[in-house]
Amino acid sequence: MDCKIWNMGVMMIKKFLFTNENIFTFNSGTEISAINRLKMFRKNDVLSKIVTKNFDTSFIRNILKYGLNKEEVINMYDYFQGFTNIEKKHEYLRYSNIIDKNVYKIVGINNDISNIERNGNLVAKVHIFPETFGEIGEVEYYDKFMDVYSKDIYDYRGYKTKTQYFNPNGELGHEYLLDINGKPVIQITHMLADGHLKVTMIELLDYKGSNYRFKSEDELFTFFLNEISDENTIIINDRPSLIESVAKTNEKVSKYQFLHSNHLNNITNNIYDNLVPLFDDYLKLFSGIIVSTLDQKNDLNKLQNNIKIYVISDFCIMSKYNSEDYDLNNNIAYIGRIFKDKNVDDIIYVLSYIKEYLKDVHLYIVGYFESNEYKNHLFNLIKQLKLDNNITFTGYKFDSSKKEVINNSKVIIQTSLNESLGISLVEGLSFGKPEVAYDIKYGPNKIIKNRKNGYLIKPNDKKKMAKKIYKILNDNKIFYRFSKQSLIISEDFDENHVFGQWKKLFNDL
Repeated sequence: MDCKIWNMGVMMIKKFLFTNENIFTFNSGTEISAINRLKMFRKNDVLSKIVTKNFDTSFIRNILKYGLNKEEVINMYDYFQGFTNIEKKHEYLRYSNIIDKNVYKIVGINNDISNIERNGNLVAKVHIFPETFGEIGEVEYYDKFMDVYSKDIYDYRGYKTKTQYFNPNGELGHEYLLDINGKPVIQITHMLADGHLKVTMIELLDYKGSNYRFKSEDELFTFFLNEISDENTIIINDRPSLIESVAKTNEKVSKYQFLHSNHLNNITNNIYDNLVPLFDDYLKLFSGIIVSTLDQKNDLNKLQNNIKIYVISDFCIMSKYNSEDYDLNNNIAYIGRIFKDKNVDDIIYVLSYIKEYLKDVHLYIVGYFESNEYKNHLFNLIKQLKLDNNITFTGYKFDSSKKEVINNSKVIIQTSLNESLGISLVEGLSFGKPEVAYDIKYGPNKIIKNRKNGYLIKPNDKKKMAKKIYKILNDNKIFYRFSKQSLIISEDFDENHVFGQWKKLFNDL
């Protein structure tokens, strides 16, 4: 169905823009939610696009990996550079015409780097684009003092997209973003301010015959959103960092903020800093707020009762799987960011308690690390608890590779102390997996029905969580009973059910 609105006898088709910073190589639940929503809207013929702010040379490759079409996503820099509809070409170093091979010699250092030399002297260094075979990623140019004075940056699609110029002290001075013909279309100026190198000006060059100056990338993003929006545009902002940019768009554009996390800090009970601008400065400029649970809506209404709040799941299930086909084992899985705020330490302690009863229990941790420091902390904890042979860090996975981990696990677990829903728990339902999580605000108790398809545990009670997980692993009757209930509960997150929640918002447009 198209989202159609009748106004004074004239039918208008609404278009939805989902604003995000980027579609990354490794995405958090926020980006996964937007991707999932776009696919659901696509299936229901609702016009929508993901709109991103960040400059990223891998942008197109990333969206294709996640099953999106180029027409469904638009990046701010691509738009101004005229890159939105270009096809990929292969700019191989060996065959590129940027190097006159009669004058310069290509000297391979390794698979990722080649030097460009003239008469034995280094004049440039070429970095191969990641995950390609010999395609140009960056070219650094050296002066006679062997300092980098400029750098050409290439997009995944094979075009030179940016040139950077460096000051004699090595600091970045100016950047020029280029169109497909190499003409500068954006100039970015960097200068020292308060002891830090900062962007002090962004200039849009000869855009529709005029130049435009902006103090920040956020200001440029607001301008960009206005360029691609009209009175029939609805913006769903997924990232708190973009609240100000979205709020300042044309007042004719309807704007909604999707909260993908708790709005209150569990420790201070204050609104999280990144949401303060929404509630203190820009709330009146938004048409509504979207949350995933009724509980969060009720809590928000205690703080703000002058804005419409919609309850819409931030993830829907599009496919289901028969758990009875899976081999029984003693594998458990955590899927999500490996960050301190996800309380991953507790998962490792829980595993150590389970191992006291079940020596072959195995934990799969799927995700990307917050930092090397936190990674080393967890590895030291694992070594201390002698769990080296009981844990596998799989790295970040999505689509079929993530489904394989869920498939091969008997229980999905979560120990975070702050969630708005919990996408990995919703995904686990579609496989009929029993689940165990801390009973926190807001999501787990909407996904896990205690003693029906899993267990809700008092936060930080690691030993009780271990006992409940062991109970599921050790008793196939409990496993199958919980498994069947998970499939039944998954209906609450079925794509038809979630799209029905969106229809309530459509009706208010």
